[in-house]
Amino acid sequence: MRGAQALYFLRRTTTLAQHLCSLTPFIATPRMDFSSFLEENPSDLVYTHNRRIDELIKSGNLLSAHEAFDEMSVRDVVTYNLLISGNSRYGCSLRAIELYAEMVSCGLRESASTFPSVLSVCSDELFCREGIQVHCRVISLGFGCNMFVRSALVGLYACLRLVDVALKLFDEMLDRNLAVCNLLLRCFCQTGESKRLFEVYLRMELEGVAKNGLTYCYMIRGCSHDRLVYEGKQLHSLVVKSGWNISNIFVANVLVDYYSACGDLSGSMRSFNAVPEKDVISWNSIVSVCADYGSVLDSLDLFSKMQFWGKRPSIRPFMSFLNFCSRNSDIQSGKQIHCYVLKMGFDVSSLHVQSALIDMYGKCNGIENSACFTRVCLA
Repeated sequence: MRGAQALYFLRRTTTLAQHLCSLTPFIATPRMDFSSFLEENPSDLVYTHNRRIDELIKSGNLLSAHEAFDEMSVRDVVTYNLLISGNSRYGCSLRAIELYAEMVSCGLRESASTFPSVLSVCSDELFCREGIQVHCRVISLGFGCNMFVRSALVGLYACLRLVDVALKLFDEMLDRNLAVCNLLLRCFCQTGESKRLFEVYLRMELEGVAKNGLTYCYMIRGCSHDRLVYEGKQLHSLVVKSGWNISNIFVANVLVDYYSACGDLSGSMRSFNAVPEKDVISWNSIVSVCADYGSVLDSLDLFSKMQFWGKRPSIRPFMSFLNFCSRNSDIQSGKQIHCYVLKMGFDVSSLHVQSALIDMYGKCNGIENSACFTRVCLA
């Protein structure tokens, strides 16, 4: 649509320029006012406004994009698609739904580009009913066979945990690409259904769908949930062969967590050491793993190195340190960690942090401190 409008605009301006150039130089030619030209051609005016809205959204200025939208007297489906996509991208789900409803009520027919943005908003459980209504709209308008729309529908039902519906739509697809396969893998990874996870992975193998780092992240994380040691190590071998363990930091971090879940501290250390450029997640993971398995000296050594390399620790290592102090009744170290948590400015109002501190003081015979801290938390 936008391409056709651009071509039309180019032809009109080219014809106009040729006409002006053909006039004799002795004839005074009035200067063409661009704004008046746009007023006489509303389709060109809409295209110009759409370009402006697109630029504002890409620059992160959603409020100004809405202001430009409100100033438009004539809008087309591209205008609404841009605003719906922008609101979806920036988390304004309700506004995106309202814009879609407004577009339909105005009599504008959706394009294939409309539905992926709308369906991604409806993947929130708050908009489950609206998502099903949009699916009905997809069928009535004949967009059900569009690959991008079908992929968005699979993602919708996968996020809503309606797995059977998602699988049915997935099975009916003529061309299953990497994106839609990863959507199902993420769904089964989150629900802990490792059997279905491997079924989708085997179908990817049979149909020749190429894998990426995200695919292996979901697969290995699924093995972590059920502690599938043999399957996880096979996936690790495939990751090494494909080079994802070095080129993709997320895969490397998932491997650290996988070996930790399986109780293999040396495997976690090997996966950590294989990462050429470690990020803060890598450091937090390995420090927490060592503390969880009682290697407190290794954990403290890694914690020092982490700070040396300028990586700010998250609350996760401190939680592991507090749990270690609880198990070993080391109240002095626990108090030091508590002070460090406050000094670093972490949110101690978090339920997990409060539970760890109360548990640490209680198990270290610091009943008074535990009771005092409990009263503070409940205040």
